[in-house]
Amino acid sequence: DGAEDIYDQNGKILIVRDGNTCVGGVRITGCSLFSQSLMPLEQKGLDITQMLPQLTLPLAPYCQWERLVLRPEYRGIDMLRGICRALIRGCASLGYHYAFNVTGIKRARLYKRVHSNLGYDYEIYNQLKMPVESDFAHLEHLLSIAFIPEAEREALVGAGAEEIFAGLWQTSQLQNAA
Repeated sequence: DGAEDIYDQNGKILIVRDGNTCVGGVRITGCSLFSQSLMPLEQKGLDITQMLPQLTLPLAPYCQWERLVLRPEYRGIDMLRGICRALIRGCASLGYHYAFNVTGIKRARLYKRVHSNLGYDYEIYNQLKMPVESDFAHLEHLLSIAFIPEAEREALVGAGAEEIFAGLWQTSQLQNAA
């Protein structure tokens, strides 16, 4: 329904701005070695660690990207590249190894292409059965994973995430980052 929920309160809301105007954003909800919280997709009974044992998730912090929204006049490939780059860098600064995303096949392929063009690994797991959210039962639910490079994590962990995000979310900087 779009209303604030517990994940808004416990996650990071990354805001895309044009000057002082909010033109979009993305929510990041994470799990770490020090947190027992679950990602939204895990709350629906999905055991992601059992489904993807090759990722060693109990030992690697991970997160979920959701609710990407942009005002129509800001939607474009350069903006999406900048947002994807900012998400990877922001998640690296928070120490995450993996970022999960649930979307339809068209968007999953677009995100894979954008991440690949930026030099990041992004895999679509269309063989896995995902729980369907009741309000979105008419949409596809495919799991994709962005792999946060170790080199970026090592370079950015400990640099305040707020500082990293503050420098990345102006629309001119996002487009230049692409």
